[in-house]
Amino acid sequence: MGTVLVEEVHSRRQSGVTVITLDRPVANALAPALRLALDSQIRQAIEDSNSCAIVLTGAGNLFSTGVDITEYDRQLASPWVGDLCSLIENSEKPVVAAIHGSAVGAGFELALAAHARVARTGSKIALPDVGLGLTPGAGGTQRLPRLVGAQAALELMLSGQLVDVSEPRLRGVFDRTTDQNPEDDAIDLALLLAESGKWSRTKDCDRGFSDPERYQNAIAFIKSKLSASTGAESDIVKCVEAALLLPFESGLSFESAIFQDRIKLPEARALRHVFTSERRAAIMPELATGRAAEVHDICFLGAGTNEFELICACLERGKNVHLYDVNLDAVNAKIAGIHSIYDTAVSRKVLLPQACKEQLARLSASTERSSMKEAQLIFDSGKIAAQEIFADENQAAWVILNSDFDLARRARETGINEQAVGCRIYSPINKSRLVELTVPAGCPADAVATADMVFNAMDMTVVRSAPVTGGPGYAMILALYQSALKLVDAGVRPLDVDKSVKRLGFSQGAFQMIDRDGLQLVRDRINQVQRSRAFDGLHPDNLLDRLINAGAAGRAAGQGFYLYRDDRVHPIPELNDCNPAGVSPIIRTVGPEQAILAALVNEAVRLLQGGVVQRASDLDVLMVKGYGFSGPRGGPLFQADVLGLSAILKNLRLLQPLSAGLWTPDPLIESMVKNGERFFGRVN
Repeated sequence: MGTVLVEEVHSRRQSGVTVITLDRPVANALAPALRLALDSQIRQAIEDSNSCAIVLTGAGNLFSTGVDITEYDRQLASPWVGDLCSLIENSEKPVVAAIHGSAVGAGFELALAAHARVARTGSKIALPDVGLGLTPGAGGTQRLPRLVGAQAALELMLSGQLVDVSEPRLRGVFDRTTDQNPEDDAIDLALLLAESGKWSRTKDCDRGFSDPERYQNAIAFIKSKLSASTGAESDIVKCVEAALLLPFESGLSFESAIFQDRIKLPEARALRHVFTSERRAAIMPELATGRAAEVHDICFLGAGTNEFELICACLERGKNVHLYDVNLDAVNAKIAGIHSIYDTAVSRKVLLPQACKEQLARLSASTERSSMKEAQLIFDSGKIAAQEIFADENQAAWVILNSDFDLARRARETGINEQAVGCRIYSPINKSRLVELTVPAGCPADAVATADMVFNAMDMTVVRSAPVTGGPGYAMILALYQSALKLVDAGVRPLDVDKSVKRLGFSQGAFQMIDRDGLQLVRDRINQVQRSRAFDGLHPDNLLDRLINAGAAGRAAGQGFYLYRDDRVHPIPELNDCNPAGVSPIIRTVGPEQAILAALVNEAVRLLQGGVVQRASDLDVLMVKGYGFSGPRGGPLFQADVLGLSAILKNLRLLQPLSAGLWTPDPLIESMVKNGERFFGRVN
């Protein structure tokens, strides 16, 4: 029988087994059209008298990444994945899932409904729904605990992380693993099941229920560790508990009801926005034409302690790293500093000694300029004089590690012409996983593609920007800092300002962030902004300048807007005394929280108008991943859409007398309101 193409699903018969292949570019997402075709093909295979069994697999490099989450913003189309899972599980012929690459979300739930599973060695699975504020919605909370028990199932679902199929916790999930194409083993296994006439359905499996007391203890322990009794984590625990207590069909209904409710929650909508925004940020014009060079060797010029984290990340990803400096003592100090980081990682058992040895073997350093020639990528700290690194013969992609650096001038001085990009890497790398990639006019697409590829290999989100003082993330955060200081001028206590900032969605208050950055650094940044564009300055007697003049420096020095003692943050009483003049009537009308949001939105629009970032969602990514804005709040621009731009415009007009630079409405906001537009779609 030849291959039949039915929309996004292929079907063929081999040795009496119907092999059904998901084939939807990219990633075999379980879109409505694919689900409809899959439903049809499974039913045909069940009814086909010449077929004794079914194997389900995926085309390309993976099994399936599950449902396209953009579908969650509208009515879910039929058949839903849960319907397909029930069809597979209740099939009168054995169904075996052949997994390679990865099976994620609803894709893994589809495999759980099969009667057996074969996986290629190195494949990974995940149920990442919790990161979207959701529970699994196709039976995952009911089937997985039956196979592995409550503890392992909850660990997988609450972490949402990819897990290798060889994990001991997954021993009850996979019937076979193979180094070869899993499809062949799956066909053999399907034939064996068909010949025996016996196979188990996951819904009838009770291996995970073999010790009910242990199951319940695991539930109780994890409940005690949750920070809240509501939310996606709590709902997942409830569903896994229901798997033991309720009949299977009732458990499915319970899971489905919770899933349907969570889809509609603002928290889930916001998390979906952040998820899709991160992926949208990866779309850059240069990537359409640029060709990334293979990067095996990376050279760091004049790297300081700020770059050590990046150096370690490069070594961890298998790159050869060379450090260049003009001073031998500086070179030796850098090598010693990086070795110290690795020694600490080994002592804390974060890294195995053998891995430490392998990574450090790829690290070298010298004071010889010729050592740069082997590199395909150069990270330039800007700390070495241009004449010491003149690079007229070097064809490497060049990344300048300083968002404030004059890229054009550095390019001219070093002889790299226009092939340099700038970047700001948010720290700590292993937490933020965020990079601003600054692309000056005329920069070759190949250089952008190469830098982007290297950062992607480190699992980092890259946000493209045009050159702007401090970078777009810091431009946004300076609007936060300046609005906070203006609110103090308007009579609001610093402590109340910070409470408003946290209510808006930031994990820290504005003044805590200023203390973290350092008071003088923030003051210098504000001065830079004032010089770079028309902007009304701070009040002559503003609180920031008073603290700097009094010797306060910030958190590192123990005092700024707060006191830092015994690893705790203490408000300074005299800074938070009630203002005798009282709070401005304007602020009493608008409220500090909405005043801050209005300033952020106004600044965001300026950045968009100036072409600094490609899209509004990029700025939400920077705020969420770089500055601790709450993911379940979606970012300040997502919140602006929730509030409504007409309300933002009204607030800006009211606030304008307090600071023309911060709160004079940008014409684009007025245009968007007039045309019924939002940052992310049109007003319904």
